[in-house]
Amino acid sequence: MKLTVLLIIINVLAFIYTSASSDYYVSRYGFNTRSFLSGHFEVLFTSMFLHAGLAHIFGNMVALFFLGWTVEKNSKWWQYLLAYFGAGIAGGLSMFLLPAGVIAIGASAAISGIVGMGVFKCPTKFVLFPEIIPLPFVPAGAVYLIANVTGLLAPSEVGYAAHLAGFAVGSAMGLKWGKHGLRMLLGFVATIMVVVIAMRYLHLL
Repeated sequence: MKLTVLLIIINVLAFIYTSASSDYYVSRYGFNTRSFLSGHFEVLFTSMFLHAGLAHIFGNMVALFFLGWTVEKNSKWWQYLLAYFGAGIAGGLSMFLLPAGVIAIGASAAISGIVGMGVFKCPTKFVLFPEIIPLPFVPAGAVYLIANVTGLLAPSEVGYAAHLAGFAVGSAMGLKWGKHGLRMLLGFVATIMVVVIAMRYLHLL
């Protein structure tokens, strides 16, 4: 849990430090393709520690706490950090799929990577977020994935593409380091289908 707490502290300190001049830090250190292609490669990392407001950082840090500590306990430290930062980088690079000039900030893509890895690294462990009631990682991850796919199909300022890119990277790492990779992948696909059918029956989709 130490790494999760450390990441939360770094994010909170970065938010406090940048809050007085948030517009400047977002425009300078947030990820956008123009800045990246002009040689500011550091924005791949700095953008992960910038947040748009209290609600943004609060939601992300709550998610990181409830999801991160479970995955951290069931992973080696370097696997956990590689999933976090690898997913965050993938989320930034996904901005190349969007119109130039769009700025991406926040830890959401990195946290999505933790969700993806958790699905395959600790599938039976219960988590509280994003659902109100505890669910094992597999159905929780299925709900999370479906919510982001449906969100991507509607106009929104939320970085669903970054979330999905991060989730994909984390899932790939979870499949690599977890047990029974193919079986778990098939099980996750089956779970997604069941959740979709249930949500359609309840008119939630």
